[in-house]
Amino acid sequence: MIKNTESLIHINPDHITQYFIDKGFERVEPNMIIPADTVVNHMGEDIRRRLLIAPSPDGREHCLRPDFTLPLVLESIKNTDRSPKRYVYDGFAFRFPTSKEISRKSPEFRQIGIEDFGSRDLIETDVSVLNHALQVLGKVNFSDYDLLLGDVSIFYSILDKINISLSYKDRIKRLFWRGANDIIPNLNIDPHEVTSLNKNTLDKIKNNKNDYNAKDLIGNIAGFDKLHVFGGRDPENIINNYIEKKEIIDTQIIDKNTSSMLSNFLSINCSAILASETLTSFAKSYNLDLDQEIESLDKRFKLLNEGKPFLDSARFQTSLGRRVEYYTGLIFEIRSNKMKDLGPIAIGGRYDNFFTDLGSPVKVPAVGCSVYVDRLLMAGDKYV
Repeated sequence: MIKNTESLIHINPDHITQYFIDKGFERVEPNMIIPADTVVNHMGEDIRRRLLIAPSPDGREHCLRPDFTLPLVLESIKNTDRSPKRYVYDGFAFRFPTSKEISRKSPEFRQIGIEDFGSRDLIETDVSVLNHALQVLGKVNFSDYDLLLGDVSIFYSILDKINISLSYKDRIKRLFWRGANDIIPNLNIDPHEVTSLNKNTLDKIKNNKNDYNAKDLIGNIAGFDKLHVFGGRDPENIINNYIEKKEIIDTQIIDKNTSSMLSNFLSINCSAILASETLTSFAKSYNLDLDQEIESLDKRFKLLNEGKPFLDSARFQTSLGRRVEYYTGLIFEIRSNKMKDLGPIAIGGRYDNFFTDLGSPVKVPAVGCSVYVDRLLMAGDKYV
């Protein structure tokens, strides 16, 4: 917990935007409407039911932007200027709140955030973005918060070292993004429970994939002459999803040692100042070479701690960073210490693969953060 004794008497969100502009970030307004299938494919299946979707005249589904990062990356890909860019946005995003959301009931909510595209010093940029998030909250006198830190790249590195099929690794990643507590119980699920379709149907899908286009194949197997609604999902993705289920059925059950290792890793929750020591101990226990990943994290934390000693109060959690699937490295959340159920007031992290995933011909290092204004204002009221 990090706090001071000043009473919060007023929060003006406009001061947040102006702070970022004064620091050299360029104000932008990304597109309001984007393809729904792009959102689902790159932000995860769980967001589908929370989108505001409408069909276009050509039958493709579009939605109001659920965040600012995705439309901003899509627009940046079209820009041939590959020099580093630093953007600030301030506006409304749109997605229905979850049942646990207490700061809003409307699907629209205000976000203020920054994105750094193309900066090559990854460590310095990660720390700079996090420092900006902490400093801007201080500018509006909000200083009683909990800082949570994680690093998705370490989890991905561990998966790369496990001798299991690609299908299983992808399944583990999806379970991770849905919530770490779901991973271990679901890894060794009975193959018959993986899908309601029987093995013969899955064989039919896989064997006939190349003989039909995806839409006709779905219709043929489902018994329909025409299909009009896919809920924002590309027919090809639906077919590939069922083929993956077939491969999971054919894959060996994951061994107990691997399950134990993943469970122990995802249970790490320690003071950030002890993160390197804890991870090193974990790696030795399972004979894993994580030296490079741990060294990289340690450099970030040491640089973060130079200006002000945050790490004594911050927590490091290996399970942090769920729900939004595009993160690839350091991630963070800033939460109200007084209102534990409010949800993150600010979130951020690195997502270096997002540009290429969305069609960029070149890889662009990217990191950013976003402030949820409704949560900040609600938490601020508790301090008046």
